[in-house]
Amino acid sequence: MKAKVSKIGGQAVIEGVMMRGEKAMATACRTEQGIQIDSERITVSSRMKKIGKIPIIRGVVNFCNMLYLGTKTIMSSTEIQGESMEPSKFEKWLSEKFKIDAITLAVWIGTILGVALALGLFFVLPQVFMTLLDRIPEMQALNMIVKNLIEGLIRIAMFVLYVLLVSQMKDIKRVFMYHGAEHKTINCYESGKPLTIENIRASSRIHNRCGTTFMFIVMIVSIILFSLCGWDSRWWVRLLIRLALIPAVMGVSYEILKVLAKYDNWFVNFLRGPGLLLQGITTANPDDDMIMVALASFKTVLEMDKDENIEPVHRGYQFDYKEVKDIVSNKVDLSNYEEEFMWICCFVLDCTRAELPFRKFENADLDRVLNFAKMLSSNMPLDYILGESEFYGYKFKVNGSVLIPRPETELLVEQTLGLINEGDKVLDLCTGSGCIATTISKEKGIKVFASDISTDALNVARNNAKLNDADVEFIQSDLFNNIEEKFDVIVSNPPYIKREEIEKLDSSVKDYEPKLALDGGESGLDMYVKIISNLNNNLNEGGTILFECGYDQAEFVVNMLTEFDSVEVKKDYNNIERIIIAKGYKKCLEN
Repeated sequence: MKAKVSKIGGQAVIEGVMMRGEKAMATACRTEQGIQIDSERITVSSRMKKIGKIPIIRGVVNFCNMLYLGTKTIMSSTEIQGESMEPSKFEKWLSEKFKIDAITLAVWIGTILGVALALGLFFVLPQVFMTLLDRIPEMQALNMIVKNLIEGLIRIAMFVLYVLLVSQMKDIKRVFMYHGAEHKTINCYESGKPLTIENIRASSRIHNRCGTTFMFIVMIVSIILFSLCGWDSRWWVRLLIRLALIPAVMGVSYEILKVLAKYDNWFVNFLRGPGLLLQGITTANPDDDMIMVALASFKTVLEMDKDENIEPVHRGYQFDYKEVKDIVSNKVDLSNYEEEFMWICCFVLDCTRAELPFRKFENADLDRVLNFAKMLSSNMPLDYILGESEFYGYKFKVNGSVLIPRPETELLVEQTLGLINEGDKVLDLCTGSGCIATTISKEKGIKVFASDISTDALNVARNNAKLNDADVEFIQSDLFNNIEEKFDVIVSNPPYIKREEIEKLDSSVKDYEPKLALDGGESGLDMYVKIISNLNNNLNEGGTILFECGYDQAEFVVNMLTEFDSVEVKKDYNNIERIIIAKGYKKCLEN
């Protein structure tokens, strides 16, 4: 059975993870400021593409390339960590006198020493051991294949021992944890599961294409190839032969790894078994912070591979929710806006509240959140800050030209929906954001007419109808002035605040919501009087009208609706008489 294979691979670095795809690579590191990302585009020349099709040769080239990228990434991650530390006097002296960065110098020295150590441990030392063993008469009698096998087993034993020893170091333990985070993230993606912290945490930290498995394959292949070269009694000759054969060993091992990665069965698992077992040492279960780092790197590469227009970033920081909240709280007082701030963060990241603790903010996200938080601190309503509001399960755009839809208006819509019969013609008078007309059109599957005196409000309402794919015809009109049709159902939430009361309202209302949509005249009832007095030309015989009204206004409005068979009042969630329903319009009223 063929396994699903992604085209993204990775590498653990100091406090971070590097991921590499087809067209991009990214390194994410945890710093005191948050998660920092460096990304870049990968360009492959036509010549390299041709080489990539040549077996064996492509393995050598790929190994050299990965060695270069690995070293470069480790240097980058080291520099990132070093940037948060105060340079010593010696480091400053190096920088001033010789223009040398101490961190870069240290990494290069470490890399050179690392290569020397690897050659010494896995090439020179085994040859020294074999030279000593070769003095034993019984060893001299062995054929070259057995001697090469013994040498190979010594090399493998030294490699395993080396990994065991370094795994006890505190810093290396953390690198191995990031290694586990890298594997878990890729395994989660390849399993087809959503890339959430929970799913990644539950994924295996063992991966078939890991470099650890590759190293084991290299050692097995080296035993076979070295055996073909005979056995020279001089250790330095054997060493030179083995060093010369390294490219061939790498090339053959690469081809074997590619074949093994394509399949998942008992035989393939048996062949790569030793390497998978060794991953039990070179990987460890990461904490959620490490998973976030690996996920940030993986998603960056995934998105850049899919969209070539995404620009690479250099030292792009990422922050978690707690870090963002702390940063913003130092600049804006959020003590009265905890809930609203959380919704702002969800809006910026386009995520749910449950996902928020596991999502990351980039610099641009932080800037947006801070800007929104400043608006919030000035008591601007959250819906205006975000530019949208939810009403009856639909999304509506809002701005200072329209009122923010209220929950009690949903009760008005609910009552209206229950009274519309097939073929009825419906008008939403004083439509504002268009939330009533749009919702009725969507819920009943009918065309609805809507009017408002404000040009700006109608522009918002039209956009909302289009946004929700609703069939609404909008008319600019001061109540019925420009409306010629007659309707079976009229619904209206007109301005009903007393003019003198507007300045006493909370600043979130009086300073931001449109006065035109609030001002109900001296009594607060002017609009009801005008509407009811002019129904004669626009409401059909037997028709229905529904109003939303303010506190302590229902009785007055009901007393005006004398030309209807029945008038009913419904209370809102706060037990206030809010919705008025008048059914069975009987005769035209005189002006």
